[in-house]
Amino acid sequence: MATLVPGSTIYLQDYPLLETPRRLPDRAEAQRHWGVSGRVLLFFGYVREYKGLDILLKALAEVPPELAVSLLVAGEFYTSVNTVKRLVQSLQLEERVHIVDRYISEPEWPTLFAATDALVLPYRTASQSMTITLAYGFGKPVIATRVGGFPDIIEDEQTGILADPDSADVARAIQHFYTDFLTKPHDSAIAAKRAAFGWESFIQLLEERSAI
Repeated sequence: MATLVPGSTIYLQDYPLLETPRRLPDRAEAQRHWGVSGRVLLFFGYVREYKGLDILLKALAEVPPELAVSLLVAGEFYTSVNTVKRLVQSLQLEERVHIVDRYISEPEWPTLFAATDALVLPYRTASQSMTITLAYGFGKPVIATRVGGFPDIIEDEQTGILADPDSADVARAIQHFYTDFLTKPHDSAIAAKRAAFGWESFIQLLEERSAI
């Protein structure tokens, strides 16, 4: 932009949260709705190769079985769902991975987040993801790879956990999440992030700039 309009003043402002109901339904009911139970992680949104679902599946296979962690994959596939299912089978994860291959509409979001413990973004490359602020909106932490702008919006050990984009470190992050991260309070950190992505600061910036 500075190249296109020399001498211009540029203001950076995070896009505010979508106005989605924040109250989560009963967890047990939500898990029954999605066909999952116990400790569940969420991979949510369009499934594309750069988003690293295969990395996450390999990581899940490395997580100690006694933690009994499963994965809910919810979203439209823009890669081969059969290839993913074959990988699930080869990793012997059939009982721990539940795939919902369709578009997830906004009214379903509350039950989706109520049924799960954290959003996981095992991206190979990234700029940003609106699902992070969506997770914060529902009070959920985020486990993500240290790529693109993720470290700018995810506070490591506060609002989530950052990992390298490889299965071993994502597995380490998942294990750490359940054995250590969840034993400490993080609600206030997530609430602060949620407030930072509210509409107030966005509107204030627009009003201030329009008054000049």
